[in-house]
Amino acid sequence: MSINAVSSSKLSATSASENNQTINRAAVQFERMLLRTMLSQLEKSAHLGAKGSAASGGSSVYSTMVVDALADAVANAGGIGLAEKIADSMQDFGDKP
Repeated sequence: MSINAVSSSKLSATSASENNQTINRAAVQFERMLLRTMLSQLEKSAHLGAKGSAASGGSSVYSTMVVDALADAVANAGGIGLAEKIADSMQDFGDKP
């Protein structure tokens, strides 16, 4: 049975790649959450401006589902560019000694 030595450069490259993937996932999740919050507030303000509209429980649930679906669609289509900027910034920060 032979055991091959693992160089530290391979380990650090793997760990850096995993770290970058984690940063990217977190940045996308943050952008998705921000989009949901922004779209939810936009939807609420649109209902406040509508005259004589009383939101029922069913329409409130439906509105939430629409906001979530729209936020997911925007995020899955590449978002608004914020996740990429956050990830780049965090990766640059991690590279500094």
